[in-house]
Amino acid sequence: MLMMYFVLFLFCFILYKIVCLISSIIYKIKINMLLDSITCKKDLLYMHTHDFENVIALMFKRRGSKVAFSDTFGDGDRGIIIDDMKYVQVKKYPFHHVMDIEHTKKFNKCMTSDGIYRGIMISLGGFKQNTQKFCHTHVIECIDGNTLLAMCKEVQTSQFSLARLIQD
Repeated sequence: MLMMYFVLFLFCFILYKIVCLISSIIYKIKINMLLDSITCKKDLLYMHTHDFENVIALMFKRRGSKVAFSDTFGDGDRGIIIDDMKYVQVKKYPFHHVMDIEHTKKFNKCMTSDGIYRGIMISLGGFKQNTQKFCHTHVIECIDGNTLLAMCKEVQTSQFSLARLIQD
């Protein structure tokens, strides 16, 4: 009887792992399709925040960078680490929102406490003049919605490749 429970448990565990793998592959397909279908800034705005972050991470991967996620950045949000030496903070604010210096100061504090001295701040809106000066002084690149859209279009592909998906 104990052996039967063990076999049942093993079967359920293997089935769970298979379902998780299939779910992960389907999500990667979704993110690839989202990145390849972006045509305007509204496409970026209406994305779910988690998908938005993953699309940006995939964009950096397609540009040749090694990408990892961090659980906490700056003001507690999830962030992206590029090539183990550059932090990326993603803020999905509306187009009319202008990024305040407070967000970049928190982000810079997080970077310096982790020994990272280069960063990228991404927002669909713009950046205030004092925020841009602060970022320039502290080697943080400011990427607004127009620049992000151009970067996404730059890495879009028209062909779907399963091999590329597995590599991503």
